[in-house]
Amino acid sequence: MIKYHAFVKVVELGCISKAATALGYSQPGISHILRSFEREVGFPLLVRTKDSVQPTEDGKKILSYCYQLMEIENNLKEAAESINGMLSGTIRIGAPNSLLVSFVPDLISRFAEQYPNVQLFVQENTLFETQRNLQNGSIDIAFLTDSASDTFKFYPLFKDSICLAMHEDHPLSSYEKIPVSSLAECNFIMQMQDWNDIANIVLKNQNFIPKVKHHSASDAASFAMVANNMGVYIISKLQGCLLPKNVVIREFEEDFHRTVGIGIKSKNNTTSIQREFIRLAQNHLSE
Repeated sequence: MIKYHAFVKVVELGCISKAATALGYSQPGISHILRSFEREVGFPLLVRTKDSVQPTEDGKKILSYCYQLMEIENNLKEAAESINGMLSGTIRIGAPNSLLVSFVPDLISRFAEQYPNVQLFVQENTLFETQRNLQNGSIDIAFLTDSASDTFKFYPLFKDSICLAMHEDHPLSSYEKIPVSSLAECNFIMQMQDWNDIANIVLKNQNFIPKVKHHSASDAASFAMVANNMGVYIISKLQGCLLPKNVVIREFEEDFHRTVGIGIKSKNNTTSIQREFIRLAQNHLSE
């Protein structure tokens, strides 16, 4: 099975030496394993580019099967350890930035404390990338919202209100709640396309085009722009704990919200540790 792990790790890290370190092998050892794998399948799996190592088109086809074989191996280990009275294995978790705050780190920390034999790996990605990684099997569990693809099994956890973040001296800061019509005259800070779905929850189906003055690829940069009174920024209430001191948030008069939950690719293929993680998340939120 090491050949599958080696191929996947090289693709994920884009570097043979980094993959060798991660797997506890020497670089020549991993290179030998990969060459042997290529001879076995009968075609090249990897190609070197200027900056990294990438899978060939044929290699991409093999990659999904490697993920499946690794999942089967993990399930076998879990079954054996479960028979022996131990819960162990690996969970690969993905989440967009707006969800990887507040309750998510706390939940992961609580799970790790309760199940020390389970390895947890966390990836921060855009919302689009998180859904894609769940679909292709490179993560096992994703923190998503109810806008996620209906091809996933979605376990709702709680509703998260949508708010407007602005400088404390902004004219709208005097409002207790913001009417969405008042946004027509605002300068907007907007995240790059596919980064998150929060702004679209408010702006879709509105009869005005937002005046987007600045684009950002991170919440931290957007918050810094708001702190310098460069525009307003639509966020979730969950993110309110991250704002600079001179930034305030106001909810909307309209009921704008998203439902936060956990997504898995298929309920039929969940492992015992994945089911336990979901159960703990549901209990944690109910507390």
